[in-house]
Amino acid sequence: MKFTKLTFAVLATSMLILAAMTGCGSITKTNNTAQSHAPAGNTPQKQATINYPGGGKLMYGAVNATEAANSAEQANFDQNEDNISRNGQGFSNYLLDQSVVQDNQNNTHGTAWNSQADAMVKSNPNRYEIVNTPNYWQGVDY
Repeated sequence: MKFTKLTFAVLATSMLILAAMTGCGSITKTNNTAQSHAPAGNTPQKQATINYPGGGKLMYGAVNATEAANSAEQANFDQNEDNISRNGQGFSNYLLDQSVVQDNQNNTHGTAWNSQADAMVKSNPNRYEIVNTPNYWQGVDY
């Protein structure tokens, strides 16, 4: 039952958008219907009316659900891209014999040759530490 109502709402929305794109002009919504109207002029009068069960709440619910799903998918994509960038930089640092060092006193990160990074950590382990790849800062370390 939900699938049928959701399918109807998505189809109705698509039909209204298509009607507006093919020259019907604007789209208006009343209690239980949405109409698209042709602009004034020499174009033939076209009108599309779609009845929405429940006063359009189902359609707007479907649109909101679609937007939420798209937002979640985009967030997942962004996180995946961020992980790829972070791990790529970690691998580059490995190949270039470099490490990211955190200065705990100033709360900063910097990249140094492994020998220099090791010397910094050994000279003052309370102030400096080697940063593992998952803790890289976006925009600073990668």
